[in-house]
Amino acid sequence: MSEIAHPEPKVLTLLEANTRLPHVIQVLKRLQRLQRALADTERQREALTAKLAGGNGYSQVSLKDQLRAEIAQHDQLVAEMRAALLELEESGALLKDLEAGLVDFYGQRAGELICLCWRLDEETRIRFWHTFEDGFAGRQPVDALIH
Repeated sequence: MSEIAHPEPKVLTLLEANTRLPHVIQVLKRLQRLQRALADTERQREALTAKLAGGNGYSQVSLKDQLRAEIAQHDQLVAEMRAALLELEESGALLKDLEAGLVDFYGQRAGELICLCWRLDEETRIRFWHTFEDGFAGRQPVDALIH
Protein backbone atom coordinates (compact mmCIF):
# COMPACT_ATOMS: atom_id res chain seq x y z
CA MET A 1 0.00 0.00 0.00
CA SER A 2 1.43 3.39 -0.96
CA GLU A 3 1.35 6.39 1.33
CA ILE A 4 -0.24 9.67 0.32
CA ALA A 5 2.38 12.38 -0.07
CA HIS A 6 1.62 15.48 1.97
CA PRO A 7 3.24 18.69 0.79
CA GLU A 8 5.56 20.45 3.18
CA PRO A 9 3.79 23.28 5.00
CA LYS A 10 4.44 26.77 3.67
CA VAL A 11 6.29 28.30 6.65
CA LEU A 12 6.19 32.09 6.79
CA THR A 13 7.88 34.69 8.89
CA LEU A 14 5.66 37.07 10.83
CA LEU A 15 6.48 39.81 8.31
CA GLU A 16 5.58 37.57 5.34
CA ALA A 17 2.28 36.56 6.94
CA ASN A 18 1.41 40.19 7.75
CA THR A 19 2.23 41.18 4.16
CA ARG A 20 -0.22 38.56 2.85
CA LEU A 21 -2.96 39.48 5.31
CA PRO A 22 -4.71 42.19 3.21
CA HIS A 23 -5.19 39.70 0.36
CA VAL A 24 -6.30 36.99 2.79
CA ILE A 25 -8.90 39.40 4.23
CA GLN A 26 -10.35 40.00 0.75
CA VAL A 27 -10.54 36.26 0.08
CA LEU A 28 -12.13 35.55 3.49
CA LYS A 29 -14.81 38.19 2.93
CA ARG A 30 -15.47 36.77 -0.54
CA LEU A 31 -15.78 33.26 0.95
CA GLN A 32 -18.23 34.51 3.56
CA ARG A 33 -20.37 36.18 0.86
CA LEU A 34 -20.29 32.98 -1.18
CA GLN A 35 -21.27 30.93 1.87
CA ARG A 36 -24.30 33.19 2.46
CA ALA A 37 -25.24 33.00 -1.23
CA LEU A 38 -25.00 29.20 -1.11
CA ALA A 39 -27.33 29.12 1.89
CA ASP A 40 -29.79 31.35 -0.01
CA THR A 41 -29.76 29.09 -3.08
CA GLU A 42 -30.29 26.06 -0.83
CA ARG A 43 -33.36 27.70 0.73
CA GLN A 44 -34.66 28.57 -2.75
CA ARG A 45 -34.13 25.00 -3.95
CA GLU A 46 -35.96 23.60 -0.93
CA ALA A 47 -38.90 25.98 -1.49
CA LEU A 48 -39.09 25.11 -5.19
CA THR A 49 -38.86 21.39 -4.45
CA ALA A 50 -41.70 21.71 -1.92
CA LYS A 51 -43.84 23.54 -4.49
CA LEU A 52 -43.11 20.86 -7.07
CA ALA A 53 -44.05 18.10 -4.65
CA GLY A 54 -47.18 19.84 -3.44
CA GLY A 55 -48.64 20.84 -6.76
CA ASN A 56 -50.97 23.59 -5.52
CA GLY A 57 -51.63 24.92 -9.01
CA TYR A 58 -48.05 26.02 -9.72
CA SER A 59 -46.80 25.55 -13.26
CA GLN A 60 -44.63 22.42 -13.19
CA VAL A 61 -42.65 23.58 -16.23
CA SER A 62 -41.95 26.99 -14.68
CA LEU A 63 -40.95 25.47 -11.34
CA LYS A 64 -38.62 22.98 -13.00
CA ASP A 65 -37.00 25.79 -15.00
CA GLN A 66 -36.52 27.80 -11.80
CA LEU A 67 -35.10 24.75 -10.06
CA ARG A 68 -32.61 24.16 -12.88
CA ALA A 69 -31.55 27.81 -12.64
CA GLU A 70 -31.06 27.49 -8.87
CA ILE A 71 -29.01 24.32 -9.34
CA ALA A 72 -26.84 26.06 -11.95
CA GLN A 73 -26.39 29.03 -9.60
CA HIS A 74 -25.46 26.66 -6.76
CA ASP A 75 -22.89 24.87 -8.94
CA GLN A 76 -21.38 28.22 -9.97
CA LEU A 77 -21.10 29.33 -6.33
CA VAL A 78 -19.45 26.03 -5.36
CA ALA A 79 -16.89 26.50 -8.16
CA GLU A 80 -16.20 30.06 -6.98
CA MET A 81 -15.76 28.81 -3.40
CA ARG A 82 -13.31 26.14 -4.50
CA ALA A 83 -11.30 28.74 -6.42
CA ALA A 84 -11.27 31.11 -3.44
CA LEU A 85 -10.22 28.31 -1.07
CA LEU A 86 -7.36 27.44 -3.41
CA GLU A 87 -6.36 31.10 -3.52
CA LEU A 88 -6.36 31.19 0.27
CA GLU A 89 -4.25 28.04 0.43
CA GLU A 90 -1.76 29.42 -2.10
CA SER A 91 -1.33 32.51 0.08
CA GLY A 92 -0.20 30.24 2.91
CA ALA A 93 -3.30 30.73 5.04
CA LEU A 94 -5.07 27.79 6.68
CA LEU A 95 -8.80 28.33 7.06
CA LYS A 96 -9.89 27.31 10.57
CA ASP A 97 -13.39 28.84 10.87
CA LEU A 98 -15.05 30.62 7.96
CA GLU A 99 -17.87 32.14 9.97
CA ALA A 100 -15.43 33.70 12.46
CA GLY A 101 -12.92 34.50 9.71
CA LEU A 102 -10.22 32.57 11.58
CA VAL A 103 -7.02 31.65 9.77
CA ASP A 104 -3.59 30.39 10.75
CA PHE A 105 -0.28 30.65 8.96
CA TYR A 106 2.52 28.21 9.64
CA GLY A 107 5.42 29.86 11.39
CA GLN A 108 8.46 28.78 13.38
CA ARG A 109 9.59 29.36 16.91
CA ALA A 110 12.88 27.94 18.12
CA GLY A 111 12.87 25.51 15.20
CA GLU A 112 9.36 24.21 15.96
CA LEU A 113 6.33 24.58 13.74
CA ILE A 114 3.70 26.94 15.22
CA CYS A 115 0.59 28.74 14.03
CA LEU A 116 0.48 32.48 13.50
CA CYS A 117 -3.15 33.12 14.34
CA TRP A 118 -5.50 35.85 13.04
CA ARG A 119 -9.24 36.51 13.06
CA LEU A 120 -11.30 38.83 10.86
CA ASP A 121 -12.41 41.10 13.73
CA GLU A 122 -8.80 41.88 14.70
CA GLU A 123 -6.61 44.66 13.37
CA THR A 124 -4.79 44.02 10.10
CA ARG A 125 -1.69 42.51 11.62
CA ILE A 126 -1.02 39.22 13.31
CA ARG A 127 -0.80 39.69 17.04
CA PHE A 128 -1.00 36.08 18.29
CA TRP A 129 0.53 32.66 17.82
CA HIS A 130 -0.11 29.23 19.32
CA THR A 131 1.21 25.70 19.25
CA PHE A 132 -0.72 22.92 17.51
CA GLU A 133 -1.45 21.31 20.86
CA ASP A 134 -2.73 24.47 22.55
CA GLY A 135 -4.80 25.73 19.62
CA PHE A 136 -6.74 28.97 19.63
CA ALA A 137 -7.32 28.80 23.39
CA GLY A 138 -3.54 28.89 23.94
CA ARG A 139 -2.88 32.01 21.89
CA GLN A 140 0.07 34.09 23.02
CA PRO A 141 1.20 37.55 21.89
CA VAL A 142 3.65 37.56 18.98
CA ASP A 143 5.87 39.83 21.04
CA ALA A 144 7.14 36.61 22.62
CA LEU A 145 8.33 35.51 19.17
CA ILE A 146 10.25 38.71 18.56
CA HIS A 147 12.07 38.90 21.92
